[in-house]
Amino acid sequence: MDILAIQWGSPLTIKVLTVGLGAGICLLTLELTRRDLLRTAYALLWFLSGGVVIVIGLFPPILDLLQRLTGMTYQTAMLFCIFGFMLLLMMQFSIIISQLSHRNKNLTQDVAILREEMRQLADKVATDHAGVPRAEN
Repeated sequence: MDILAIQWGSPLTIKVLTVGLGAGICLLTLELTRRDLLRTAYALLWFLSGGVVIVIGLFPPILDLLQRLTGMTYQTAMLFCIFGFMLLLMMQFSIIISQLSHRNKNLTQDVAILREEMRQLADKVATDHAGVPRAEN
């Protein structure tokens, strides 16, 4: 077996994958913010989440410390709580997206109504002035 080979599931592999995941979250957030596809307020939450993943990946004993502080006996329970936080974060974003979608639909309907009113007024003005000769200078 090669000395440099990393076995799947080894602590080093998990550490590399966790840090890579956190870095990926941060890089994706940076790129989406740069392209103006993600608002700064939400980008900060994602940077924070990515940073937490990186810190946990680099320093796994932090999970042990959090376990002792919260009184949880299993690391899996701590990871489940972190997963729950991420689900709540996604729920918040889903609510915001739903509200914006509803607002967008209402605005589109309002614009359509205003365009129809403008067309009707333009038609009325055209018919009112059709029989009236224009004053020339």
